[in-house]
Amino acid sequence: MVTEELMDYIKVQTTSGVGGGKIKEVLRANGWQEIDINEAFKKANEPQTPAVASSSSMLQGQSRPENNNPGTIPGPFSLLKETFLSIKDKLPTLLGILFVPLLLQALIFLLVTVFGAGVSAIFINRGAGFSSSNMIIVFVLVAVFIILSFYFSYLSIIAFVEALSGNEKRKIMDYLKAAGKKFFKVWWAGALMGLIIFGGFIFFIFPGIFIAFSLSFVIFVVITEDVYGLKALLKSRYYVNRARAKVIGRIIFAEAAIFLVSFIFSFLLGLIVKNNKNTFLSLLTNTGNIILSGFVLVYCYRLFEHVRRLKGDEDFVPSKKIEFFYIFLAILPFLIMISALIISIVTSYKTPVVPMVLPNST
Repeated sequence: MVTEELMDYIKVQTTSGVGGGKIKEVLRANGWQEIDINEAFKKANEPQTPAVASSSSMLQGQSRPENNNPGTIPGPFSLLKETFLSIKDKLPTLLGILFVPLLLQALIFLLVTVFGAGVSAIFINRGAGFSSSNMIIVFVLVAVFIILSFYFSYLSIIAFVEALSGNEKRKIMDYLKAAGKKFFKVWWAGALMGLIIFGGFIFFIFPGIFIAFSLSFVIFVVITEDVYGLKALLKSRYYVNRARAKVIGRIIFAEAAIFLVSFIFSFLLGLIVKNNKNTFLSLLTNTGNIILSGFVLVYCYRLFEHVRRLKGDEDFVPSKKIEFFYIFLAILPFLIMISALIISIVTSYKTPVVPMVLPNST
């Protein structure tokens, strides 16, 4: 049976650039009959104005509060409501994925505590078996652990978004495996984003702030649309520019709300735990911050879904001017460092060396 939700899903995916063959493959995998799929494709091309439904809610037969007008973005409180319902729909999966960085946080605190105590003991008793080679080994092990913790934390973020955008229920390990395949793409886009934003901050800070907002959807573009590199950054900018003021306003609202909740949470914990340097207090605070970060990620993803459904003035075509500007901003920090190094070397050669005159001892 052809439903409005089925036709809306086809329209959303087609608008996002997904091919017809891929759409049919996903629908078949979710139990739709071939005859219904073909009929829905025909009806989806007819001029209609139904409310656009969420792709994930259509495939799973779940209803979610959506904006009835696909040409607008819901208000910040409506987005908050959608965020709560999205989390409720997939709470066990999302908590399971968040368990990865939470476990890493606990291990890091344990390592820091043990390592700190060990280093203190070594410096206090330098003669008791202390050697520089042992210290090097310890520092290498710590460095490896930090790198691995970064990798798995990043992996959990990608898996988190995969779970939000997924159309079928999967095991947590399946999400993490899928995230592993996209790790380098997301990392590379994130590295470019960091360099470009840093380059923008060099220009009196404000350009960096606006660039940071325009790149808010980069991770979602990479994961959901399989667009990576500089093109992902340009497409994020394209989406944000569809409703720049509303997007920035809703992101600021979310960040301010989360900051307020985090401040209250930390303040109450400080009252409960008298010793502010308590490791357990720090662990609880970081746990709360990770959970709040996950909430913001869901909020921004819901915002991204709405912005993506807006009717754009034209199809996405990367701007060569903006592309070159982003490349310039990305290499700007390196150019400044190289220039400073060259100037320092040249200056040191030009500066005359004044011989030291020793006093006559006689």
